[in-house]
Amino acid sequence: GCGWLPHDWLFGDAVKRSMRQLSSDGPELDGYGLPHGHMALRMVVAESLAEHHLAVDADQVLLTQGSSQALDLVARRLVKPGDVVLVDDPGYPNLLFMLRFAGAQVVGVPRTATGYDLPALEALLAERQPTVFFTQPRLQSPTCSVASVAHLHRLLQLAEQHNFMLVENDIYADMDPGVRPSLASLDQLNRVIYLGSFSKTISPNLRTGFLAARRDLLDELVQLKMISGLTSSEITERITFGVVTDGRWRKHLKSLRERLAEAHRTVGRRLLNLGFELFHEPEAGMYLWARHPDLPDSAELSKEATGAGIMLGPGQLFLVEPRPTGWLRFNVAFSQDERMWRFLEQRIEMGQQVAEQGSSLA
Repeated sequence: GCGWLPHDWLFGDAVKRSMRQLSSDGPELDGYGLPHGHMALRMVVAESLAEHHLAVDADQVLLTQGSSQALDLVARRLVKPGDVVLVDDPGYPNLLFMLRFAGAQVVGVPRTATGYDLPALEALLAERQPTVFFTQPRLQSPTCSVASVAHLHRLLQLAEQHNFMLVENDIYADMDPGVRPSLASLDQLNRVIYLGSFSKTISPNLRTGFLAARRDLLDELVQLKMISGLTSSEITERITFGVVTDGRWRKHLKSLRERLAEAHRTVGRRLLNLGFELFHEPEAGMYLWARHPDLPDSAELSKEATGAGIMLGPGQLFLVEPRPTGWLRFNVAFSQDERMWRFLEQRIEMGQQVAEQGSSLA
């Protein structure tokens, strides 16, 4: 159920090469970096976004300590105590905690296999006046669903009509083998702030993320970054720059996408064979969101799994209003361990026996 990839799926060799190059070049690294972050990496980010039809200059890109800092900075800027804030439901637990700590009224927008429950969203907008919607259109965690282009267009229309901002968390973009528009590319950062990260595909330890925004917002976010924690680490940003300009970077991404697709097929097939229902079958990204009729409480199941040395992703962690649920998040890269499958088979068998006993007593 974890949120990272196995070390041998990442690009450790390139990290080592970049670190060696950094130490041999001997740049001045004994002071603070630039408030916006390392210029060369910002230029690479801007060029990459341009390939995906989002036109930004390097000075519209702010490097952060992972996407978590980017989310925190945006929440500090856009959210005041009492504001109504929309989020994906199910969604990202850390974001839920962050927004509640800021005093927001957090309201969930139900996810579907093709994006959003638009009738539910429109009903919410008729009753509430949100300030901002934090969302993950592509390969969303935990469902791995992908919002259709039609849903993206409608979401932008609703944002304009009801005057709220959109924060697009696109940290899994490099895992997507398809070429598809983002909210930011359709909107060109008018109402959208775009977030990305290198942590998922290079190394979680590097903690290198970024955001792109229109210039007036970006200037304010730079000030907030300096107030809350000064500059981000130029050392990790230079290492990241070395990795993404490595000649094998694109080959690594292609290989990673292929491994994830195969893992999706393998894990999805085994879950279906055990009687699980899959929310969506994307064959991309890191997760499968699934439930089994004989495993009604994923939180209780997770506690039992912990005792067996297995970390599952219980569904209630991801819900805006926590409640008992059978949904589980499976990280497909880690879900090929036979210990997990034996554990699930045993618990399903036990659940079926309990159900049969209850039926016979009735």
